[in-house]
Amino acid sequence: MGPDSLVWRRWAHFGAARAPRWFAVRAPGPIAWLLAPFLGRARRALIAHQRLIVGRRGPVTEYFAAVSAPTQYAHCLTEALGAPRPGAKPPGVEVRGSDALAGVLGRDVGLVVCTAHVGPWEGAAAALAAKTDRPVLLVMAEERDPRAARFEDERRQERGLGVVRLSEHPLAALPILEHLQAGGIAAMQIDRPSPAGATMLVDLFGRPTPLPEGPFRLALLADVPLLPVFAARLGHGRRLVVIGRPVWPKDAPSGSRHHRARALASLVAQALEAHLREFPTQWFHFVEEPFGGEAEATRPSAPSGRPTAPKRPGRTRTKVA
Repeated sequence: MGPDSLVWRRWAHFGAARAPRWFAVRAPGPIAWLLAPFLGRARRALIAHQRLIVGRRGPVTEYFAAVSAPTQYAHCLTEALGAPRPGAKPPGVEVRGSDALAGVLGRDVGLVVCTAHVGPWEGAAAALAAKTDRPVLLVMAEERDPRAARFEDERRQERGLGVVRLSEHPLAALPILEHLQAGGIAAMQIDRPSPAGATMLVDLFGRPTPLPEGPFRLALLADVPLLPVFAARLGHGRRLVVIGRPVWPKDAPSGSRHHRARALASLVAQALEAHLREFPTQWFHFVEEPFGGEAEATRPSAPSGRPTAPKRPGRTRTKVA
């Protein structure tokens, strides 16, 4: 019974919502620090990411920075799961760049929100849904336990968020395309490619990094803009939502759809890079794999636009010293 199981999810929600408030506020940090020595692989990945963002530092500084990420993650998770707590106050949300959102919503078009596993990202999506009358759809990968996925999706729907789980079915992305063409908002994460999805190498912190091709191809197919939206935790019950400059399909040069999608992804990656530089310890990316280096090949899309499955033997990994 692991963290992907339905039983574990139910207990996590129950504990965050029913535990004493002082425990929910103060316990996540110490628990994360106690577990840190046993999370060697995740810690090495976090140190690698920190080196990309802020450069090499002393081993003690790098260790503390690496442990800060799971600490922030524990706080974000507890606060998100504890939202239904009786008498809980809604979090204070500071929005940076709201003019960009207003400018896009003023047009009668759908919108692809590009987000990442940074800070309380799901809370940012909920805040976005609360600030607009447009339906917001979270696009997520399938989970190992379908029952756990349904349980989580029901909690998200209670907060006004729709959910679509992508699968390997050729028509899996069709509901998202229809949602965008009807003027809806689709929120998609760009920092963790799906194992079955097409990827493309985009420069991030001076390294070729595989990003999912799906969000950018959908924007091109639906002819809708992409809006970088990233979150940060400023303290207990305090969030920052950063809205970047919209990226429109017309911003991409002429060429193949893959070439244009990669150009759009490069523009969005610049916004992600700027946000990570400001909040380096809030990137909840606990695997080394995203930085495949020059040798990793992209996985092209099928002629129909449906991403092809990855070729496992050809994948490369970057080891961290």
